Amino acid sequence: TDPIGIEAAKIAAKKQSTGTSLHVQSHSERIFLDSMAKCTKRCMHLVCTGASLLKRKMKDQATKCLNGHRPYKLSFKFTGVNFLVVCTLWYLYIDQLRLAFFPHTADSACAIISCVVWFILFIELIMEVFIRPSEWRALIRSDKAFLPSTCRYLSTFHLIAETISLIFFIPEFLCVFTGDTCGGERNGITLGELVLKALYGPTKLDSFYGNAYLCMLRLRIFGLVRHWTKMWLNCTFVLEKGKNGEWQIKRGQGLLIPQGKHIRQREEAYAIGDS
Repeated sequence: TDPIGIEAAKIAAKKQSTGTSLHVQSHSERIFLDSMAKCTKRCMHLVCTGASLLKRKMKDQATKCLNGHRPYKLSFKFTGVNFLVVCTLWYLYIDQLRLAFFPHTADSACAIISCVVWFILFIELIMEVFIRPSEWRALIRSDKAFLPSTCRYLSTFHLIAETISLIFFIPEFLCVFTGDTCGGERNGITLGELVLKALYGPTKLDSFYGNAYLCMLRLRIFGLVRHWTKMWLNCTFVLEKGKNGEWQIKRGQGLLIPQGKHIRQREEAYAIGDS
């Protein structure tokens, strides 16, 4: 035996096994890379298809919305009720906004507008009392007291609260009739002066008067709540005649309310028609 030949044979066998393993490894890597490339290509195709579909859908919905096509509707209306709501918002916030943001030169204009708004809200409150049915007291004590047709009228609780708030709003525009300078010292009963009394006194009685006036300011929200309640009732409970000629209470197209949904058809429907 030749030891040199044996050693050469071993080296040759080792090189052959190494080359075979490298060939198998490179083939496996090539298969893996091919599969990854196919998967990436498939994912990119799906993403591009989804993005293209989403773009077409968004473009279609935007076109419908801008042109007022179904299911979108673009409209604008300004009714007498909207005007009363605007007056109520002015009445609710104007004295705070005037103190916080408006210059003192705008006090006279704000007082004049507040005077007009006050008279409008006062007349509206009187009209709300006049449109009550003649049997109002008996109606609120009957089983129809909580029907939507009854809740649309002005309740006594709202009447008292809104009357008190209107009375406490008078000092804000009293300077228009007295000839005093609007925005200055006005008998110590304006919002700014009473806020200072509530904070600094100097006596406990002055502080009480200031805090009591600030509590009365919260009553102004009653008018806005009343208008919102009427809007909700008108949008939610609609009285319609069915195919059989009978009155039914239908759920209207109110905010966050299913359209066309009927609630229970019982004696309430006839009670609304009779009232």
